[in-house]
Amino acid sequence: ATSWQRRAMKQGGFLLISLLQSVWGTKFQHTVNASKLSQENDRCQCKDPTKRGSLPLCYPAKSGNDELFMWLPDPTGCHNPGAWPNVNDPKLAECLPRDRKQAIYLVGDSHAYVMQFTIRKATPVPVHHASWPLDRAWNQPVDVMPKALSKVVKRNDIIAMITTDTSSYDDHIKALKAVAQMKGAKLLILANYPWLKQDPSLCFMKAEKSGNKGKATGCGQSYNMVADRPLAQMAERAAQQSPGVVFFFDPLPNLCKPGSFCDVWIPGTDRPAFMDAHHLNTVGREYLAQPMCRFLEEKFGIGWIH
Repeated sequence: ATSWQRRAMKQGGFLLISLLQSVWGTKFQHTVNASKLSQENDRCQCKDPTKRGSLPLCYPAKSGNDELFMWLPDPTGCHNPGAWPNVNDPKLAECLPRDRKQAIYLVGDSHAYVMQFTIRKATPVPVHHASWPLDRAWNQPVDVMPKALSKVVKRNDIIAMITTDTSSYDDHIKALKAVAQMKGAKLLILANYPWLKQDPSLCFMKAEKSGNKGKATGCGQSYNMVADRPLAQMAERAAQQSPGVVFFFDPLPNLCKPGSFCDVWIPGTDRPAFMDAHHLNTVGREYLAQPMCRFLEEKFGIGWIH
């Protein structure tokens, strides 16, 4: 302990110091390990959580069925703005602005668009994103997005990417990693969530009609079928090879457990998590906010459900 800490302890300030350090980290830096936070000081604790057994869920307890299978409205206008813009396009600069404070820059296809809502709920750090449908997201020269990001990313910012494209996945990781290293930033690769066999709305309506909500449906797949994902394995290897620079978040363990079935539902509940066969709905994205928050807190000290 430093001299000022010893004096504070003697004056009865030990409790205050411990509290401050548990929230902001030793010497008031963001170095908190989320697993060590008490429930009282857990910044990832859900507000008014829905309690189902032992699951700490953040999703809304109720929502209309018609809201579950609708495409989420785009409040930013930064998804599918047309053809891939030029690096100097004003729209790209609007979607990926330079931020005075620490920021997260999320790029990719429609999965990036959906995951922005999860990340925004999981941290107070500003999240800027630019995303395109898969058929246009990554079919341009690999250096386009890195060039755009290199203009705005600064030290301690986070570049995040998620895509289902397989043609140049490794090239994009390398290009974005180079920008992160050059700028003193971090690269966060988000793995895709498991895909369903068919449209979940059909399985949901059938289960609701038969009184089998929460049970196995024809939409689901076994864990072993979805766990073997080449892109996720590639991303995980990249994180292992560049510790401290590249990070990897996998939502799979939160959506289905080893040996179980990956289905329409949030595990252990009768609430559907998917909008269509491969995109999360509003319930699913809010459900993932807590594990995302814990990950961001543990790795970067910026997790906070709000």
